[in-house]
Amino acid sequence: MEKGREYISTLVKNKFGSRIRVRLSRIWNVGTDAKDEKDLGLDAVAIDEKGDVIHIVMERKYAQIHRKNLKEGQIYTITDFGCVQSLNYRPVSSNIRIRVNGATKFLLESENVVSFLFRKDFREDRFHLSKVYKNGKA
Repeated sequence: MEKGREYISTLVKNKFGSRIRVRLSRIWNVGTDAKDEKDLGLDAVAIDEKGDVIHIVMERKYAQIHRKNLKEGQIYTITDFGCVQSLNYRPVSSNIRIRVNGATKFLLESENVVSFLFRKDFREDRFHLSKVYKNGKA
């Protein structure tokens, strides 16, 4: 692991300023505002080199900044985000989720890193959006 970079399994809640390298497996818009019919936010599921997954949430103001630059399947180093307790809606079973804030950056990784991360033991099949976890139970 590169100096200063963490894995999903080492993230803890109420910690801010972490740095991880992940593949964005799924990205989706969250809800709509009936008043002006604009997206309220953006959610994503990310997977790291060890195959661990985490839910990423972005409020509307941050989604508007990052949406155009994020693409499913791409590898990013994400920096300066917060880790918070997962609430009732959990697309993955992790007890924490990443909360994007005004300082958060998504840095697209180079091709040589992408080939490294898509090696055979990089687990792509670890999550499914078919289950919604509430209070830690499906």
